[in-house]
Amino acid sequence: MNNRSHRTFQPEKTCYTAQRAEIVQLIPQEAKRILDIGCGRGYLGQTLKAARSVEIVGVEINPSMAEEASSYLDQVFTADVETFALPYPPEAFDCIIMADILEHLVDPWQTLARYVPFLSPDGVLVLSLPNVQHYRVIGHLILGEWEYQESGILDSGHLRFFTLKSLRTLLKSANLEPFRIERIYRARPIARLINRLCFNRLEMFLAQQYVALARKVHELK
Repeated sequence: MNNRSHRTFQPEKTCYTAQRAEIVQLIPQEAKRILDIGCGRGYLGQTLKAARSVEIVGVEINPSMAEEASSYLDQVFTADVETFALPYPPEAFDCIIMADILEHLVDPWQTLARYVPFLSPDGVLVLSLPNVQHYRVIGHLILGEWEYQESGILDSGHLRFFTLKSLRTLLKSANLEPFRIERIYRARPIARLINRLCFNRLEMFLAQQYVALARKVHELK
């Protein structure tokens, strides 16, 4: 297996109101039936459907967001993703998207495991999570500060926090294996320069977010 890592420098995006181009570009072209867990207002799905012939099903707990998403997606369920019984057979979807949702959940490990059976044998999970190992978070911790914010890594709605290592552990616990990991940066040019001078050994401190593509372990060759 080729477990590649890629470096992409992009500004931070708000998960509920952005089209999430960094996610869209990673969804396999061959994926025709897509499940978007925590679809928000459906803007990601709207972007996908404008570019491809796909069927997209969304699950969103916020009623007003779910109503708006239903204007763009083929079907939207207003439900709590942690307890919702998805009315589809196993292996029904070619791609499952979990973009900035698991960190908001009480039990992201069990939730991820519950949805994996709906992934087709050759299907791909697209998962994004903020990186709590970011240098700014560490800097504040050194000063004894842990202040929640309206958005970002320390979003006030975040219940769980992940590093690259714990992201891999999360995937492994659901019988998934990453085959590609993107690092999304929001770093100043000087920080990127220092990273290059250090042979990219500071990436885990500069990455604002990770986006992982994963498959079921038993489907890997």
